[in-house]
Amino acid sequence: MAFSADGSRILTASSDKTARIWNTVTGDSIRTFSGHSSDVMQAVYSPDGNKIATASADYSARIWDIASGSVLVERSLLDWAWSVAFSPDGSMMLTGTDDNTARLWNVSNGTPVRAFSGHTGAVTSVSFSADGSKVFTSSGSTGEADNTVRIWETATGTALRNYASHTSGIYRAVFSPDGSKVATACADNAVHLWNAASGEAIRTFTGHSGVVYSVAFSPDGSELLTGSADSTAKLWSVETGVCLRTLTSHTRSVVSVVFSPDGAKVLTGSIDSTARLWDAATGNPLKSFSGYAACAVAFSPDGSKVLIGSGDGTTRIWDVATSTIILTLSGHTRPVYSATFSPDGLKVLTGSFDGKAKIWDAGTGSLLQTLTGHNSEIRSVAFSPSGTMALTASYDQKAILWNASNGAILRTFTGHKDFVMSASFSPDG
Repeated sequence: MAFSADGSRILTASSDKTARIWNTVTGDSIRTFSGHSSDVMQAVYSPDGNKIATASADYSARIWDIASGSVLVERSLLDWAWSVAFSPDGSMMLTGTDDNTARLWNVSNGTPVRAFSGHTGAVTSVSFSADGSKVFTSSGSTGEADNTVRIWETATGTALRNYASHTSGIYRAVFSPDGSKVATACADNAVHLWNAASGEAIRTFTGHSGVVYSVAFSPDGSELLTGSADSTAKLWSVETGVCLRTLTSHTRSVVSVVFSPDGAKVLTGSIDSTARLWDAATGNPLKSFSGYAACAVAFSPDGSKVLIGSGDGTTRIWDVATSTIILTLSGHTRPVYSATFSPDGLKVLTGSFDGKAKIWDAGTGSLLQTLTGHNSEIRSVAFSPSGTMALTASYDQKAILWNASNGAILRTFTGHKDFVMSASFSPDG
């Protein structure tokens, strides 16, 4: 999925063998690009906004004229095409395919320029550096991936760097507050930090002895908070990767973590039936919210309340100062593994293993909307920065975008080949 440069249009690629352009505001389909004979894996805009490129499982990549919808260039490939990108000046197209290779093409006539060979698994993502002098490729998300990120010199095809990527599943992915970085919590007992624009690996945070289930940035972006199956949470310096503090009062897996809005406190949720509040500067425990398996935790925007989603299918709003329950939100029939406040603090969004997400009035506890569309467990939920949209991620391999006011489905994001464990918005929405 991609936005047009002015943000007024969205480009999507689909397993229905088409790419489509949509009006961002109305959700109306503006143009459909038909012609591929199998799934369209990715679609991107050219820098000038006049063309799109598509990569398909039909062993081809195409360049299309947006105004007319006609095919300008079609290139037959040797295998399934996972990814496609335009160079910053729009003169070249880059493709990543299942034959372990990325290829560079001349946009004007479709002739091959060079190949980037060295991956030992499918090349599932490709991109250019901002100045076009480097090519970034990665091999991941499929059973035949080599789990590496590589950087190449565009002009010569020379391999410059090889970054070892994830060796196992990703449980959580979050943007830094300024949108420049992405942190991923993984089954390899580590957290990986990436440049959001280039996909380049920045550093790895190691020290947990179990799967890392959750990760969060501090509001100023200087620290990371992680929760692990080793029953601990850890605070890290983003700049150095050094572990600053280890929080050690939980007795079972820590599955949810969050900073308070001012960054002064952190909240951790565990399947040991507690959520715990800590001083972020010292690591000292401040309060414990006990009695219910804390599968999800969140602060209200003003930091005066905490939200705890539980294994009993309920979500409770607690007063931070008194450690008392203010409201209990009941209606889910299975554990609530994700919960969050709306940006204005007036609503609560919950996602459950019962396959439903619900929006509640945070003041009264009244159910406002039930979001029905997934056919398996929901693992992650998020409000857009404006609070007008909700995003859900599910074990059914889909993410769905919803209208938060009426519960209508705005669009569905498909393409993952396994559970979608995490969903979030960029800071600008």
